[in-house]
Amino acid sequence: MSDPEEALVPNPVYVDLQLLRHTLDQLAPDMSEALSDAMKQMESGAWRGRTTAAAFEAELTGHHQWLRSAVDTILGHIDDRIRTTEPEVPESEAAALQMLLDGNSGY
Repeated sequence: MSDPEEALVPNPVYVDLQLLRHTLDQLAPDMSEALSDAMKQMESGAWRGRTTAAAFEAELTGHHQWLRSAVDTILGHIDDRIRTTEPEVPESEAAALQMLLDGNSGY
């Protein structure tokens, strides 16, 4: 148990989650729209009239929707974790958490 007088410091898990969220904020638009150009080309008639083309367009639409949904789900999970993680913890706990984050569980 930590000392009640122990100073609170930034929680390294919280800090890492914030960094992850920021990084994904930068990548999310590109990930969500990764198939948009192909979708636009199919919609403008790049490949029409064949059963294979129609099946490909339907599959592409499905992948596009799934990718958007996956990005939203990932961001939502990170946001949930951020909300339930203390931004500050006692210094000894922060040190232990950092060791775990660094892959050093032999403390």
